[in-house]
Amino acid sequence: MPDSGCSSGCLLVLDLSGSRVFSITPDGSDPKTLVTGCRLPDGLVVDSTAGYIYWTNMGVPHRNDGSIERADLDGGNRRFIIPEGGTFTPKQLHLEKKSGKALTDDELLAVVGREVKTRRESVEAFRKGGREDLAAKEEAEIAILGGYLPEQLDEAELAILVNEAIAATGAAMPRDLGKVMGWLSPRTRGRADGKRLSELVSARLAGAG
Repeated sequence: MPDSGCSSGCLLVLDLSGSRVFSITPDGSDPKTLVTGCRLPDGLVVDSTAGYIYWTNMGVPHRNDGSIERADLDGGNRRFIIPEGGTFTPKQLHLEKKSGKALTDDELLAVVGREVKTRRESVEAFRKGGREDLAAKEEAEIAILGGYLPEQLDEAELAILVNEAIAATGAAMPRDLGKVMGWLSPRTRGRADGKRLSELVSARLAGAG
């Protein structure tokens, strides 16, 4: 049970060694435990408007039992929003301002990735229409968004991963594409274009069939 609520202006801290979330005042005094029993907590975000704290629990990596929890600002009404095993080893969280939804790193990367994909399609369309000015504008935005994505995998790295995926899944024919992509997706999220990855897998499976 929480000791007391988090007053206005307090700081919220994840204590990995103590498996808890606690609050302190800006000068470091008056620590108060809000929630305990967190399983390797790693990321925390506060939605002060809705009055919620969200945090991730990495769990034990080889068990794939990560989770995400939510509680009121005073630590009450604690509940899982993603139960144990519903995600792997979640790290940081981000609050999407428009919807107020707490996003994991993977979800944030997916959002940015979709925006990059949309703009790449726009670049192609503008170039076909002879609008180089608009294509250049979209490319500038792609460069900005790219700063939020991890370093992209090159062709050689993608080829290695595709081979590993095929070996791990036992894929042997084109109809196994979905199973291979299912193996690859969490390992390349935010680091490779899905369309390009699918093309590489399809070509490899066509050659194996």
